[in-house]
Amino acid sequence: MDTLDSDASPVRDATAKSDGPSTARVIDGPLSQLPVLTRPSTAGAQPKNPPLSSRTSLRTATSTRTGNPVAEPAEPAAPSPKGVQPTARALQAQQSRYARIKAFCDATLQSDFLPDAPHSVAQLDQTKDSQGEHFGRYREALRVLESVLASLRATTPHSKDDAEAVKGACGLLLKQAKNYLDQTSNALGLASLSQLGRRQLGIVREGIAAAHRQSLAMDVLSIDNPLLKTRGWNSVTAARVAELRVAIGFVTTGQKAKDFRPEAAPVYWIDSKAAGSGRLRHEFIFKPMDGDLTGRGPVKEVLASGMAGRFEARSGIHLGVPDTQMVKIEARALELRRGEADGRPRTGSLQEYVMSRGTLKDQGDDAFQRIPARACQRMAIFDVAFANLQRHPDNLLLPVMPQDAEFILALIDNAEAFAGINGFQTDAIRNCGLVYDKVEHQISVRNALLRMPAAYLPFDDDMLKGLAAIDPAAMMQDMQEELQGMDARHLGLDARGRVDRERMLISKRCLQFLQRAAGELSPAAVRIAIGRWGFALMQAHTTEEFDAIVKAAIADIQPKTEAYKALLAAHPSWQNKAFSILFQLGQWRPGQGLDTWIMEDPKRAVALLPQRDLE
Repeated sequence: MDTLDSDASPVRDATAKSDGPSTARVIDGPLSQLPVLTRPSTAGAQPKNPPLSSRTSLRTATSTRTGNPVAEPAEPAAPSPKGVQPTARALQAQQSRYARIKAFCDATLQSDFLPDAPHSVAQLDQTKDSQGEHFGRYREALRVLESVLASLRATTPHSKDDAEAVKGACGLLLKQAKNYLDQTSNALGLASLSQLGRRQLGIVREGIAAAHRQSLAMDVLSIDNPLLKTRGWNSVTAARVAELRVAIGFVTTGQKAKDFRPEAAPVYWIDSKAAGSGRLRHEFIFKPMDGDLTGRGPVKEVLASGMAGRFEARSGIHLGVPDTQMVKIEARALELRRGEADGRPRTGSLQEYVMSRGTLKDQGDDAFQRIPARACQRMAIFDVAFANLQRHPDNLLLPVMPQDAEFILALIDNAEAFAGINGFQTDAIRNCGLVYDKVEHQISVRNALLRMPAAYLPFDDDMLKGLAAIDPAAMMQDMQEELQGMDARHLGLDARGRVDRERMLISKRCLQFLQRAAGELSPAAVRIAIGRWGFALMQAHTTEEFDAIVKAAIADIQPKTEAYKALLAAHPSWQNKAFSILFQLGQWRPGQGLDTWIMEDPKRAVALLPQRDLE
């Protein structure tokens, strides 16, 4: 059995001719453990003659985690991505997040538990409000907190040891406050409190809120400025910052996160107060694991964001995926549905809110014609490299951007990335081409990229150069590290089980195909090719066989690209007429749908269309 040991760059030069398969490494080491997977039996689900031999007799490898057959070669781990620097854009984004939590910290330090405040220890000592044993204990805890806060305010920069002392004093105050509330409610009942008791109750409740704010401020002090770090924040710190921002939003707004999709799986808006105006604004979208049937969705959303960031660091290509972290949010901060308010914290994906003009679908059909070429290229790179078989207009946002900034679509709702082998058997062709709706009796373009005329232009040299800088083996190691990081922070999450090795290998092969094909095919053509040839690519056993399939896919799709553009990127009003005419002509084989026939032979479909009837 052949070994795949070439270190040649897997991306052809933009001007090079397609004169043979690339020599890039597909899999390191012998492939004797790679199984033969069963082909789909659905009519039209795969090109008729993929150059893949089904005669190879190999042992079937079995996943130790799932027990399912997987296309898993024996390959050593790729080297850890040491020395990979985040881009200036990524560091700027981290700095912006740091500035926001630091502003909360500074404001809290200057507003709570001041020595001359109305309910400070000095003021309480001069009034009769300090009467009572339990309130007296609360007052002494307040005295300790004021003292350690004064020590912290006197030092610049603030010491982390002092910050820990403040957190300890906040904990003591909260404990004494709870004791006071328990004693008061048990002894008298809150409704029967005297005037003094009501004043004390107000003081204690005010102290509880301020102690929570101070404790959060001390957590912020434990976060280093990302500009002072060699490579910015790591994933652990980034996730911690996201959790702090959620907690800050809760204590400053006093409002629970609202579920904005009550008819389906819960999804929450996390709000905060805008600086200066005090108005509420959306900060995050939170999708708890509890609302996902398989639990894969939130894990894949977080993995997609992490991998987009690592891809950018390695290639310089910003893919437009909003920052998304796996976090744990206390139940008290969420407006849980009836029957779900069990007090358990919720773990899930937390995606940064994108200020936008709405989704691409909201903009109408004409908007597809205006999406620039580089935006199409970024979308294609992400969706192909990370095996995202679904990209519809509802999960593309048109962000509000400065006038001089390059237009980049925001890619949201990435729970369908990192597809498994079943996705390439059943969904890839439908989601990378046309689909026939048997209920509505209509044919439509499923994938948003294919509706954009600029997606049929070639990848530019900068994109090809960035793709050439990517080592697929290193990216697979990055995936493993991202998943391990989630599992390390959230015990019992089993991120590595939800996105298993098979899915990572599939993503690796998709990236390798993209690198080989990008110099020959446009973004839209690459998307169509991975849908039609992806399943065959996943079954390749050697470099030579993989490269033969790549070459055949390019030879199949490249001459059809202009016909695909004419049919798929046309305005829907034209498409409806064209598909109606083709349906009436009935040129496809028995048992073959019109959608399948068009995707197999788009040039013939275009040739059959009488232009006068379409004007």
